[in-house]
Amino acid sequence: MAMNTSLQVNKTENVNKATDLAEMGITYYKDKIDNIIVKAFTAKTITKPTELDTLLNEMKNEVTKIQTEDGKQNVSGSGISYEIRNLSVDISNPSKILITFRTIGNSEGEKRELSLALNYTIKPGKSLPLYKVNDPGTFSSSSSACHNPQENTNIINQNCFYNPTENVPGVKIENSTLKIIGNEEFDHFKNVTSSKIYVTGDILLNKVNNITNLRLHVEGDLIESNSESKFNNFGGITLIEIEKNAIITSLNNLGENFEMIIGKNLTVNEFKNNTTGKIIVYGDANINAVNSNTNVTMCVFGKYSGYQPKPSYIKVYGEPGFESDSVCGPYARANVPFLLDSNREESIIYK
Repeated sequence: MAMNTSLQVNKTENVNKATDLAEMGITYYKDKIDNIIVKAFTAKTITKPTELDTLLNEMKNEVTKIQTEDGKQNVSGSGISYEIRNLSVDISNPSKILITFRTIGNSEGEKRELSLALNYTIKPGKSLPLYKVNDPGTFSSSSSACHNPQENTNIINQNCFYNPTENVPGVKIENSTLKIIGNEEFDHFKNVTSSKIYVTGDILLNKVNNITNLRLHVEGDLIESNSESKFNNFGGITLIEIEKNAIITSLNNLGENFEMIIGKNLTVNEFKNNTTGKIIVYGDANINAVNSNTNVTMCVFGKYSGYQPKPSYIKVYGEPGFESDSVCGPYARANVPFLLDSNREESIIYK
């Protein structure tokens, strides 16, 4: 009886140890899988289904390797261990990642098995800014070759590259491409026709007018200079892209083909007398002193504040009709990233 009791106690202890080992295996392999999946999505902007397919297949291959490369862990000799079995990765549903596996705990011949199901959700996030003005790169024409300060010549049919120590002169710019490294301040930005200007830093603007067919891209902020920043009388096909924030005192008398894209927040104190333009704000928008804006559409992906009641031409993401709107809809559906839900579902079954 004493021997039977001792054997029964040993058997119970080994069963309990096997259960503990199986649970250790669940934790160990779950963490390895979780690290692979989270790493696959971290710091990546995935906007196309084909890109998502590639990522998921690469992730699946990495997870599957666990069973062959790290399938068994010996805790104390070969008799005390845990191992993974029947590892399966299902990516057939484009919005789900389903992973199942078993762990077997082994304690001196006694085994205990646990099963785990991990369910990750992939969902579309809010639209990211989609810019149209590309970085022109570095070219050989220097600022001195583009403009002679003594003769005060205009910049016409030139490719001009400006280093941080060089300033763009306040002359007429026509049919030219300007690449500006760092920040740039314009006291009176005017008389620009059919030109492309790319700024890698912030741009400080005072008075802005007489602009036709301008393509301007700023990687930083558009902010007011020492006095009010006024945008008036834009004509032709004008595109202004600001990757960060924009603060503008007045935005008035815009032409029919005016388009402004703001990557973060926009503040405009006066917004009047504009026709057939579109402004896309991916952050918050604070707009004041609003009137007489015919056929203008402003799409705001963040929050709107300012003039009340909110004008009907200012559309806010999440409101009915935003994604079906002829202007806002394409921006809402384009360049939408796929995001991994941080709260995965999991279930453990003991056997």
